[in-house]
Amino acid sequence: VPAWFFRLSLLVELITLSGVAAVLILPIEVPLALFVYIGYQITFSLGNYLVRCETLLMGAVDQLRRLDVAKQAGYLLGMALAWGLYTGLERLAGLTSEAAQVVSLHWLLLGVEVSVLIALWQAFDQDQLNDEPLTMGASPASEP
Repeated sequence: VPAWFFRLSLLVELITLSGVAAVLILPIEVPLALFVYIGYQITFSLGNYLVRCETLLMGAVDQLRRLDVAKQAGYLLGMALAWGLYTGLERLAGLTSEAAQVVSLHWLLLGVEVSVLIALWQAFDQDQLNDEPLTMGASPASEP
């Protein structure tokens, strides 16, 4: 696996972590919103690049199909979970302030993001990372 793919993946997650931490540390005001928005745009752009790279690194169409289905299911599950958590914070915890709800959920997101970073670090064998450039054409997974 190219080392740049790992580094780019790590960068995306660190930017996300910085946005989550900023919500917990900084006051909920316009500068924070701009910081989070800029971070979102950067991770969105880099994330799209990573998805395109996945298509080059994963040779089998069936693998890509399963990955795409899992991502879409994750998005839908995440939206449903967020709705349930916001509803629970309002009805069960009595948090009616949107800002308080957002901050409360970011404590959960902090745990999720740290878990993602740990999983990302463990998913890549650091000894097998190489500095090969991205090449177009046949991927190692599609070679016999």
